[in-house]
Order: sequence, then structure tokens, then C-alpha cells
Amino acid sequence: MGQVITTQFQQACDEDNVEACRNLLLTNEGRELFKYEFENSRTLLMVAVRSGATKIVRMLFTDFRDRTVSMIDHVDWAKYTALHWACWIDHVEIVKILIENGANDQMVNEEGKRAIDMCNYGKKTGETFDYLNSMKPSFLEFMKKALQPTKYNHSSYKPGEKNEDYTMKDLDDGFVEIEKLDYSEISSTDIGKKNPQQGVALSSFGTQQHPMFSTLTKQQMFRNITQSFRGGESLVNQQQDSEFHPLENLSSRLRCTSLDSIELGNFVGKGGEGRVYSGRWKKSQVAIKVISHPYMTRTLANHLDLIMNISNSYCIPHHAYAYDSENSKLYIVMEKMDCSLWEFLIENKKHLSVREKVEILLCISKGMFYLHDMKPPILHLDLKLENILMNIGQNGKPSHVKLTDFGLAQFKTTDLLVLDCPLGTLRAISPEILRSGECSEKCDVYSFGILMYELLFSKVAYVEEEDTNDGNEMILMAVANQNKRPTIPLVRDLYCDNEQELSIFDKLLRLMQDCWAGSASERPNFDNIISTLEKLLL
Repeated sequence: MGQVITTQFQQACDEDNVEACRNLLLTNEGRELFKYEFENSRTLLMVAVRSGATKIVRMLFTDFRDRTVSMIDHVDWAKYTALHWACWIDHVEIVKILIENGANDQMVNEEGKRAIDMCNYGKKTGETFDYLNSMKPSFLEFMKKALQPTKYNHSSYKPGEKNEDYTMKDLDDGFVEIEKLDYSEISSTDIGKKNPQQGVALSSFGTQQHPMFSTLTKQQMFRNITQSFRGGESLVNQQQDSEFHPLENLSSRLRCTSLDSIELGNFVGKGGEGRVYSGRWKKSQVAIKVISHPYMTRTLANHLDLIMNISNSYCIPHHAYAYDSENSKLYIVMEKMDCSLWEFLIENKKHLSVREKVEILLCISKGMFYLHDMKPPILHLDLKLENILMNIGQNGKPSHVKLTDFGLAQFKTTDLLVLDCPLGTLRAISPEILRSGECSEKCDVYSFGILMYELLFSKVAYVEEEDTNDGNEMILMAVANQNKRPTIPLVRDLYCDNEQELSIFDKLLRLMQDCWAGSASERPNFDNIISTLEKLLL
């Protein structure tokens, strides 16, 4: 790596010059900075953090999300993470950005100190220290409990204001174990009745100490999302399921592989379910998803068998899985592809003709039709550019477009629920899920409409409207309550190469708006969508 380009990057960080930094990283040589180790084995993210470059750090997670997330917990020679450095310089805004994008605040440096121990040059004081302390108890912790309740030993824990009637124990994975909690709850028969002291009706999500109002709140919205991912099944009930023995049925015996047969390679990225690595399995190059999951049951094994048996040319094949009971890790072996549609379109800003975009949409639609046509139907619930994988042909164009991450909604973690810029994965979640947790095949159709917008205009939905995380949350509220949708540019010929493409483009816009209709019953199904797209290619 040349000294000139590293010096230019450092200068851009010192000045917090977003445009200079972005333009630099879009060059061929600049992209190599994501793999380059600066002085003392530091990543470019660490360099930006140490410079206090708030705008650049935010831009890295927005414009180069996958690459930046992949290095968020990287350590330098002294085992400092980017979060350690942000705490060291007491930069609370950067700390918030890192935490909201999934930084692990439990990692320790060479001296055995966590990020919070480094606050304000190791004095454990200041605004950053106060912020990290205030996170517990927090709504984030409640979401962790809702998604992985086995990590808590007290079922009465609810989010709300600080309460001193409990003690908490930090676990190594960042979860919190509730040791004691004196909390007065209302009975199910009291739900909907008014608390005479407060004059407020209580919902099923509230208690006498923390009433919830009838209008949609942030907490209710996230709870509805969690409910939709769980499909109404309780993970606690699954714990009572009989222990899984893969040799009991032929399907599991064929699909459950040994841990020794899996070779993990380089870290590729992480999402709501877990981390993805390149690797080898049975002498083949594969992608391996590693999911933290506290137990393996017959129910889970049957669900995995269902996913493994999906065979469709528009869906990523899942070859096998293995479970490491000692470390509570689930390994899923999948076909390896060149890149995601997000990387191709948003990060690398590649051009596609309107016809090429229709062909991609048709591949996605056929994959979704196959999933919805299964008995019972498989809902994706996370359909977005990042979950469309493809290979790149010799002409530099996409080929073999396939869906990934289908059927894995029950493994979503709080990483998914982080409202980062721009809105994280929540930008494509349907309004009925936000309002009530109700999900059906039409939720995937809504997400397909948002995906169409991003593919047609080569831009991320709502990105021009977000300023802060509070602003992002308000956008979601408006989607749920006020029928808000991404702004459609008035000048459409900028996205078309000729008049014929403009005619097709207008028809695509009508289909897109049909897909994101406010009422689920008004949205087409994927059978209808396929018919419409095929006509556009005639």
C-alpha cells in the first residue's frame, strides 16, 4: 500500500472530510485500505475513530457497511478494538455509532480491560462512561431477553426506568443475567383495565409501574417484530423439547455433519443471525454461517432439515449443519457466491440496464414463489439487497442470482434491530409487522417492493431522510401509522438509457407501488409478480 494514499486517508480523518474520504475509498487503490493494516495493526475504522472523525465513521457504516461491520471487533497489537479507542478519547457519539452497529463491549484488551474501563483515558469518568453505564438496564437488554430468554433467570424482567430492586451479572457474551428482581406484575385479567392511580389503560406489554399507551410506541414496534420472527413459538417451550439425536432419522443423519469436516476460513461479514465465514467442507469451497444458539432440540432439527431440503435454482443450497454443544454454536454450510446485490449496486455502484434489473427481479420472484408455495409456506421476513447473492460473469454482469437467509428468522438477534444508518434491515419490514407482529406471505411482497425501489434507483430507501437514530425511528413510526414510503424521484429518464426502457420503467414503478400497498390484501402475490415481469421481457 502506497504511503500517499494512507497519508491522504489519515488527513481526511483528521479533518473529518467525508467527501474526500468517500471518493478515496471508491478508487481501486482506496478499496484496498479495508484490508490494509495501519500502524500497530490498526484498521481504517480504528484510524477514523482515533481521529474523532464522527462523520466519517458514520459514513463507513452507511456507504461501506459490510466491509466496515466485518472489522468492527478487530483488535490491534494491544488487543484494543475500535470501541476501546472511542472510549479512551471519551467520544460518546462514536461510541454510540459503534454500539448501534454491533460492537462487542465485552471484549478485553491485553490488560484484561473492557471498553468501559478505558473511558476518558482510563479514568472511568466522563460522558462516555455515563452512557455505557446507562445502557443497563435498557431496552436493548429487554430485546436480548425476548430473543434469547434462556440467558436470563427471571421471567419478570421488563424494560423501563432504572430500578434498584435487582442485581445483575455480566456474562461473557454480552448478555446480562438477572439475579434478583422484585417486580409487581398485573395479571392477564387486568390487561386493558385502567390503573386508578395513573388513569392509563395497561396493555399486555405494560405493568403497573410502567404503563404502555394505546398508540404505537418504539417498544411495542420492536416487540411486534420479534413476535413475527418467532412465529408465535416460545423458545422457553422449546427447551422442554426432547434432546436431539441426529441418528434417529435418515434425513438428519444425512444432513448433520461432523464438526471435524468443517474448516473455517476468513471472516466475511455478520448479520442478524450470526457471522459468515468462507471455508471448506468435503474438499469444496463453501460459505459457513455460525449462529450462537443455546440448545439443539428435535423441533430445531426438523426446522433445519426443512431448510436443507429446499432445492431450487433461485435459492442458495444449504448442504449440511453441525452443532457444537460445548460452545453452543450452530454451523450451517452453504454454497459460496461472489457477492451480494448490495455490494454490487450500492457499494461498488455498478450500472445495470433496466432489462437486466427486470431479469434480477424475476429471479428473486421465482425464488420467493417457490418458498411461498411450500407446505407449509416458508416466509423470508428479511428480503433485501444484502440477502440476494450472485456470481459475476466474465462480462462483469450478475449471473446465478439467488436468495439467501430464508427460513432463518428464528435465529435473528438484536443486531437486526439496531437502527443504524440507513435504518438497517428494518427499512423493508412491512407496516403490519410493525403495528401488530402479524406476518404472512404479503409481508415478503412488501419487502420486495422496497427492494425494487433500491434496485431501480440504485439508492437505499429513506437514506435522504435520515439524520439521527431518533429520526430513523420516526420514519418507521410513519411507515406503520401514516403509510409513509420512500420518495420516488420525479426525473425518471436519468435511470433509463432509451425511450423503450422508460416505458418499462414506468410499469415497474406501478408494480413496485402495488407491492408496498398499505393493505396486505391489495398486494399481488409472487405468481402475479412473475407474470407481470415476464411480460416486460417479451
